[in-house]
Amino acid sequence: MPHQHFGSHLNSSLKCIDTKLEKKNFSKTGSVLAEVWSKTVIDGEPVIAQYVKPSTQRPIPMLQNEEWRSQHVRTSQYLLQVVKCKNESCCKQFRSTLDQVLKGRFLPPPVKYTRRQEGVVACDPTDINAGHFGSLQTRVLLSSILPQHKFKFLPFDLYCPSLRSSISSRICSTCSIYFCSATRLKNHQKNSKCDPFTGEETEPESDEETVRAIKNDSLLFDDESVPIISIEKFLENIYETVD
Repeated sequence: MPHQHFGSHLNSSLKCIDTKLEKKNFSKTGSVLAEVWSKTVIDGEPVIAQYVKPSTQRPIPMLQNEEWRSQHVRTSQYLLQVVKCKNESCCKQFRSTLDQVLKGRFLPPPVKYTRRQEGVVACDPTDINAGHFGSLQTRVLLSSILPQHKFKFLPFDLYCPSLRSSISSRICSTCSIYFCSATRLKNHQKNSKCDPFTGEETEPESDEETVRAIKNDSLLFDDESVPIISIEKFLENIYETVD
C-alpha cells in the first residue's frame, strides 16, 4: 500500500513527525483499497467501496421498528437471528429451501434428548445430567416431540441452567416471542402492536390433565407418546433366517 505517497511522515525511528502528511497518505491508501475492493465480486454481487474522509458526515442508518423485529428477529442469550419474512413487498424471495426445512424460519432451540424403552424423548430441562443435545438435523427431525410449554414457542434458552429462573420474565404473554432480556421484552410490548400468535403451526388438542398442567405453569413430558425409533431400527429385517 502507498503509505508514503505524498512523502514520508515518519522519522528514522518510524515515529510520526507530520500528522497532516500522515492523514494525506492515509487518504491515498484508503482510496487505493476502495478501488481494489470495487473490482471484486462476492457471492455473485458486485462490491462498491468508497473511501470516506473522517470529516464527512456519516449517514444515519434506518432504524427498524418493533413490528419489523417481531417478524424478522429472534434474540437469545448467546444468539441473534435475522431472517427474511415471506412478504415479498418487504423481503426478496428465499434463495434456498430454508423456510421449508426450518419450521417458523428460525433455528429451533437446543434440546436434550435421551433414549428410553419407548423411544427417543426430550429430557426434563431441570435434569442437567440427563441425555445430550441433539444436532440441528436431529432437532428438526424430532420437532414433534419437543417439551410442551405454556407458551406456543419453546423458549430458546430453556435448557440453559443459568437462565432457568429468568425464562418466564423474557417471554411476551401475548405473542409468545422469547427475548434476550426483560428490557428487550418491555421495549417490544411498549413500542409494538403486540398481536396474538397467528402462525401456521397448530397446537395439539389438550386433555384436562394437560390444561391443568399449563395453568400451573409446568412443563409437560408425555412418556406415553408413540415410540420414536431410529431409521436403522426401522429398516431391520423382520424375518428370521432358518438354516
